[in-house]
Amino acid sequence: MKYCKVCNRIVRKKYGLMCFSCIKKIQRKKTENRIFSITGDSCWYCGYNKGEKGRHVLDFHHVYPNQKKFQIKASLGQSWKNLFKELKKCTLLCALCHREVELSIIDNKKIINLHKNRWNLINAKMYQNLNLCPSGEIGRRTRFRV
Repeated sequence: MKYCKVCNRIVRKKYGLMCFSCIKKIQRKKTENRIFSITGDSCWYCGYNKGEKGRHVLDFHHVYPNQKKFQIKASLGQSWKNLFKELKKCTLLCALCHREVELSIIDNKKIINLHKNRWNLINAKMYQNLNLCPSGEIGRRTRFRV
């Protein structure tokens, strides 16, 4: 019998050295790190930042709620293509700012402008990180994979 190297549960042959739940946990963590490498670790409105541990306080606010298909943090197992499409509809806010936006204490127009400006910056960074070949073709992507 094989045992998981992370949690010491019995492992089925097809999973290798780790059990299915540990594999999924690691995959979700990688996806979360990938998301936060794009959006950053701080609230886009007030700048709240506690690093990697503070990510639990940050929420992805859908700027246009009628376009929301799923929650980002609850759906880290989705394909990257679907996750990134949904991520582009969101603004990263701390819990306090998110509640204030939902209660209309913070004007939604400010959040919409913040969303547009921030995603323009992110898209510009992503474009800069693409290696352009002399022939004009897009080469290997460095930091961001979209």
